[in-house]
Amino acid sequence: MRDLADESIELARVVAKNPSTPPDVLEALSGYEHDLEIQRNVTANPKGAC
Repeated sequence: MRDLADESIELARVVAKNPSTPPDVLEALSGYEHDLEIQRNVTANPKGAC
């Protein structure tokens, strides 16, 4: 999934929303501070850090 997230910002948003995304990938995506949609998706993801 990390490879998908690296493909494009649109794919990173989808990966951040996917409940099957591993926590380590979500942690990496949380570093996308410049994209609010990714931040919201990571926060809303059940596996995301609270």
